[in-house]
Amino acid sequence: MNVYVPDGYEQFSCLMGACRHSCCKGWEIDIDDSSLQVYQALEGPLGERIRKSIDTDGENPCFRLQAGDRCPFLREDGLCDMILEGGEGLLCQICADHPRYRNFYSGRVEMGLGLCCEGAGRMLLSRQAPAAWHLFEGEETKEDLTEEERDFLCWRGEMIALIQRRDLPLFQRVNRIIPEEEQDHLWDYLPLLMGLEHMEDAWPDLLSDLQRHPRDWQGAALPEWLEIPLEQLLSYLFYRHLPGALWDGREEGRIRYCLLMLQLIGALCARHAAQGEMDFSRLVEFCRLYSGEMEYSDENIDCVLDALE
Repeated sequence: MNVYVPDGYEQFSCLMGACRHSCCKGWEIDIDDSSLQVYQALEGPLGERIRKSIDTDGENPCFRLQAGDRCPFLREDGLCDMILEGGEGLLCQICADHPRYRNFYSGRVEMGLGLCCEGAGRMLLSRQAPAAWHLFEGEETKEDLTEEERDFLCWRGEMIALIQRRDLPLFQRVNRIIPEEEQDHLWDYLPLLMGLEHMEDAWPDLLSDLQRHPRDWQGAALPEWLEIPLEQLLSYLFYRHLPGALWDGREEGRIRYCLLMLQLIGALCARHAAQGEMDFSRLVEFCRLYSGEMEYSDENIDCVLDALE
């Protein structure tokens, strides 16, 4: 099985204590079977502490979160007691994988870094070279892909190549994918987005602010420095979300979803630029919130896809 990753993937590292939004709080941390067996057999004070922190009453064993929905091993300085005392090899699969995501094909796996991670977002959105992907594991041989998968990869490659046409302004490239008069308009979908399940109050607050101040973002020109970061964002969205069309057949719907999310992040940027508050860190934060609220909820994505049909 060949594994493909985005350029720069090998350079990614956790921000640890420097991260402003730790992934070790606010999330349910399920424990996979293999890790559970290791924890049950682990000797010494650390093993005893781990076992006392496991909740087995639910459908899946998980760590019992502390006040503020914090992992029991998250220290005040943002570091992890489990890593410090036992090494990264003790992490359960969900912690070891985060913020990675995977899309599976017959003969390949595509892996990437999710924007819900501040460190991954900074790395991805700050790249100046057009997004590209390379073989990470496996051999440069003909893969065992179905004809449908080969056709899909060719089609998606054409979509990404089009949005990387830097001789054109970004939104002219978008208009070549779907003509402007046929595109969806964010204003029509704000009520839906505001009504979806959310994890952080900051997200519906941002959406509500857009609804109250449409003049600041509807038709507003974005700062020029955002051209490349937003291109990187759209490349990421296409790479991550279009493969789902192989299973649900929603090729156009998934393109429209990606363009709507680009429009949403662009609107947030325009609104805050109008207030004189827009910078790169704020862009990373908008993308982090988007990813956590949408990309970690199949139900939320499906609601938007249904509305786009």
